[in-house]
Amino acid sequence: MNALSLINPAIPTLNPHTAVQEAQTTLLSYHMYEVPVVDKGIFMGFFGGLSSSDKLPAPASPVRDHLYNRDCYVEPQVYYYDIVKKSLLFDNHSVAVCESKGQYLGAIRTGDIVKAFGLLSATQSPGGLIVIMVRTDDYALAEVIRLIEESGTKVLSLHVLQDPDKDHHIQLHIKTHTQETQPSIETLKRFGYSVLEGYDAEAHQDAKRNYDLLMRYLSD
Repeated sequence: MNALSLINPAIPTLNPHTAVQEAQTTLLSYHMYEVPVVDKGIFMGFFGGLSSSDKLPAPASPVRDHLYNRDCYVEPQVYYYDIVKKSLLFDNHSVAVCESKGQYLGAIRTGDIVKAFGLLSATQSPGGLIVIMVRTDDYALAEVIRLIEESGTKVLSLHVLQDPDKDHHIQLHIKTHTQETQPSIETLKRFGYSVLEGYDAEAHQDAKRNYDLLMRYLSD
């Protein structure tokens, strides 16, 4: 599950020339701690209602004078555990998603990341995770499960998500009973399946640590 698939289209943006008073109204209306500021499609940073000195900005001043966390963004292909790291690094409740030259694509709230962790259930219980991409009209779920289980791995759960990059494709997020996912991945590839991700024991522990950090951050 990458950053592009986690973008929340309901998150508004501000123009650098927007007055602080109007921007604060936007923050209240959307129940947000900070809002991304975008100028001609380029991400400029966040506005959060308070300046870096924690003094209330003048209501008529433009938000461009009160921006922070310009580097609090990720590229669209990164996965959710890296988004968590970025959120914690900048102590921000939102993370922008940008292409390499700063082209703004959208933003993700930490609450959306938590939902992703909960959906996959990969950080709260032992096991592995395999993500494959298939065409919506050209796959058999029973065959996918059979191939995985014939490699000695049990399928615990499975979630189907639309692929954010390709039309008419879906992603199958498959939770397994073991963290040793490589045999199943090799079997799937041998039968022509496109494997996007495979989490082993080390990746599971990294994700679990990031999840615990995020939970502590949100409870502060």
